[in-house]
Amino acid sequence: MSQSRLQYRPGSTRMDLRLGDGFRREGRWSEAAHCYRSALEQAPDCPAAALGLGLALIELNRLTDALDVLGIATADDTTAFEALAARGMALERAARWAEAVEAFEGALAFVPANAAILANLGRVLDRLGRRDDLAAPLARALAKSPDSPALHCLHGSLHHAFGRSEDAIAAFERMLALAPKSGDGHALLAEVKRYRAGDPHIAAMEALVGSDLPAEDHCLVRYALAKAYADLGRHDEAFALQLEANRLRRETYVYNVADTLAEIGRVKRFFTPQRMAALAGHGDPSERPVFIVGMMRSGTMLVEQILASHPRVHAIGEVPDFRLAVGETLKTYPEDLSRAGPPAVRQIAESYLRRSGAAAGDAPRIVDKTLNNDIFTALIHLALPNARIVHVVRDPVDTCLSIFATNLGRDYPFTNRLDELGRFYRAEREMMAHLTAPIPPGSLLPLRYDDLVADFEGQTRRLLHFCGLDFDPACLAFHRAPRPVATASAAQVRRPLYASSVRRWRPSPEQLAPLLEGLGPFATAG
Repeated sequence: MSQSRLQYRPGSTRMDLRLGDGFRREGRWSEAAHCYRSALEQAPDCPAAALGLGLALIELNRLTDALDVLGIATADDTTAFEALAARGMALERAARWAEAVEAFEGALAFVPANAAILANLGRVLDRLGRRDDLAAPLARALAKSPDSPALHCLHGSLHHAFGRSEDAIAAFERMLALAPKSGDGHALLAEVKRYRAGDPHIAAMEALVGSDLPAEDHCLVRYALAKAYADLGRHDEAFALQLEANRLRRETYVYNVADTLAEIGRVKRFFTPQRMAALAGHGDPSERPVFIVGMMRSGTMLVEQILASHPRVHAIGEVPDFRLAVGETLKTYPEDLSRAGPPAVRQIAESYLRRSGAAAGDAPRIVDKTLNNDIFTALIHLALPNARIVHVVRDPVDTCLSIFATNLGRDYPFTNRLDELGRFYRAEREMMAHLTAPIPPGSLLPLRYDDLVADFEGQTRRLLHFCGLDFDPACLAFHRAPRPVATASAAQVRRPLYASSVRRWRPSPEQLAPLLEGLGPFATAG
């Protein structure tokens, strides 16, 4: 339905439900909530209206209201599964992890082999440090649906997160036996596997490149085959496939990098020395959080793994906790800080500490490696002035080429064209220089990936000292840490430190030209 034709007019319960469903499909959550609420007023026990209203309220971040109304829908068998799944989502956003586990487990009681709910359950168990608890319900699901590619995919991902490479490979190969044209299957297997000449999986991917596949599968197979060629030292062929994969991905969405650069510019202009001074002194004094910020593929995962290997540290991974705390408090970021003033700074700090600390036990340090937090760096320091911020930087060209070679999905649209990637990288580094300038050395540590590789123990000691932690030899054996890792760098941090990613192979100057032009002064900077 077009926006012009779909207009809300109060009517019967059935009509309100239909209108609510229409608004929900269009993502018009406020109007959807209005319709579902009207339906519920006419029929207070209507489970469909309660479910629809609950889902809309979750999207509007009105989590308490959503949980209240979803109770109606969970009591009815026709909507219980969806309502429990929605309840789990709301509880997860509210950082009520243990209750979220109960909700997702309740949903699984209705559909034990639902891969999406199992994935949600795994994510919440991650926050509780109980990721391996997913093994039992996943085993029950596989016993019920042994031919489900999605379940074997989840099984492989679970093994991969814990560094159980052989088990992960076996699960992904089983997935591909069931779905041999699955781009996801080939991409996931490539993440875990180190290819050797004559590997039959390479021939299978080469055959798929010229076959009839959906666009996304074509894209994923090319990323995977490029990884295989890179393992074999066939770098020119690998880069040609990366160009194709990124071109295919870029054709699937509309994106203007200028809009992203404008957002970065707004943040830079807002955080003037005068505003920083006016908002300072109102945050929470907690010294518990350590934030790791920087571009993806810059070494942030390695730094997190080093810290997570320390017995006094709990790493929460890549989570939206700070962004959610900001969204709870401000209508627009950063402009609404002018209206909300110092009380908002304290509220953001308290909301963040509640979310991030919910599953951290009594660990003295919590490490947050959410890359998107870079745009909040100045606000993080205002809200948590005693928190530590580690800004990781890697050679710009190495960083961008590593990003370009990695399947990051559609969440990072600036990564699929070399010129856009270069322009974003330059803007991000310039923004970070501006935002970190007022932050004192005791709160901010610039850490170069190349220095970490060249002097691993010395830089590790420097990092631990900055975070207020005694040296522990376990940090030098970061690859043995038992914690699950669920990012694109999972395979790398399960290996001892290696230097092959410093001054990595590069394509010809002609092929690099769009990236170098976008990088501008960073094209030759470290």
